[in-house]
Amino acid sequence: MTTRRRRSRLREWASASSLCGVGRLRPSLMRKSHPAVLKACSPGATLSPVSHELGVVMVRQILLLCGILSPLLYGVADALAGMRWQGYSFRDQAISELGAIGAPSRPLFSILLIPVYLLLVAFGVGAWQSAAGRRKVRVVAGLLVGLGVLALAVGQFVPMRPRGTVQGLSGALHLVEGMVAVLMLLVAMGFAATAFGKRFRLYTITTIAVVLAFGAWSAMEAPRIEAGLATPWVGVKERIFWYAYQLWFMVLALTLLRQRVGEPGPH
Repeated sequence: MTTRRRRSRLREWASASSLCGVGRLRPSLMRKSHPAVLKACSPGATLSPVSHELGVVMVRQILLLCGILSPLLYGVADALAGMRWQGYSFRDQAISELGAIGAPSRPLFSILLIPVYLLLVAFGVGAWQSAAGRRKVRVVAGLLVGLGVLALAVGQFVPMRPRGTVQGLSGALHLVEGMVAVLMLLVAMGFAATAFGKRFRLYTITTIAVVLAFGAWSAMEAPRIEAGLATPWVGVKERIFWYAYQLWFMVLALTLLRQRVGEPGPH
């Protein structure tokens, strides 16, 4: 939903709210009003529930917007951290190397990732509020929250070791955390693919294919990274994997923003 349409709808709700308070809600406006307004304008209702419901709607929309802000901020973190490291190659080095132990980009990258994943958690909460009783959407929302919490509570504390060194326990835990996160992501995508319309389903299936293909392709370079060997284009391959699902977050957020509270997704 565009900003102009959202503002127009909020003005409509506010107009309906004021009119129902004095008993002048026109039938045409009644038919187009938000369910919260219709409920509040029912016989015996007071004006206060309208303000409450509109507040809930606005909070929900802000939380869903976090699903757009989180990927954008991740892109900023990737770019700034890469520029902070003189000699870093976006084409030939992995994103994880930006947060590796001893990397000059690690402090900045780690700090910027905190709001990235807090925004992801907030997006999950907004998705939960948008579920309207749909269990599949609630599963997706719970997994989004889980992804953010996992990254904050575990991912930040198990960085990889520098290129050319034995990864050891920290590197192994970094790999395990990444595999768990990808599994949670794919499950969330699977549930979301069946919860919304056909176009979203096809888009999600395409995204899953891209994530699996480029994720596996870039993972094949792990032994070369540990051995300190050249890894041409690994940065491009990994970023296609990474930003494919970051874009999916944004599309999911926009899909949920297009729905009214209590309105089921398209089928």
